[in-house]
Amino acid sequence: MQFKNCVITGGTSGLGLSLVKKFISEGFYLHIIAKDKKKIEQLAEYFKKKNLSSFKFYQADLSEKKDINKVLFEIMKLESIDVLINNAGITYSKKELNSNGYEKTFVVNYLSHFFLTNSLLNLIIKSKKAKIINISSFLHKFAKLNLDDLNHSKKYNGMIAYCNSKLMNLLFNYKINRLYNNKIKCYAINPGWLNTNFGNNNRSILRFLLNFFRK
Repeated sequence: MQFKNCVITGGTSGLGLSLVKKFISEGFYLHIIAKDKKKIEQLAEYFKKKNLSSFKFYQADLSEKKDINKVLFEIMKLESIDVLINNAGITYSKKELNSNGYEKTFVVNYLSHFFLTNSLLNLIIKSKKAKIINISSFLHKFAKLNLDDLNHSKKYNGMIAYCNSKLMNLLFNYKINRLYNNKIKCYAINPGWLNTNFGNNNRSILRFLLNFFRK
């Protein structure tokens, strides 16, 4: 059986987990990038009980470039990628830095996905109906983006850092669509929809992302 490849970050809990279960049931091979070893083991056990084998886990801390590079080394062995879902996200009330001194909300929510997406574009373009899905948030409206201080070195506010990261994701989404309009369809999804009755009373993850964006 020929599987379509779906790569997703943060696929072991919350919305990411729901998307993983849905995509695997639709015949995709899931490449799941996640940090928490315990959650990875729990999901692997769930798949085993369901007799599902079309998945592979990549344990990585998306705040660390060396971890992302290890994941990319493996994923870039694929022939093509049909769907990339940039889902992982974090927020901190107090400023947290990675090993290179960069603020983690900025790195995980935006920079890691920017790096992953650009690194995998050649594989994504090879798919006939390539799609990139960026999990966004209406909170981008409250961003106070300072391009001269993306690391929040002067003053840190956890909520503003989160809002800024979501605005940057949205801007990146627009850029991909402008550059690759005929080859890739890039979508920004506000998960707030999933807490409403929009889309057939929210049955089956917003009618499986509105029939997977009409394919």
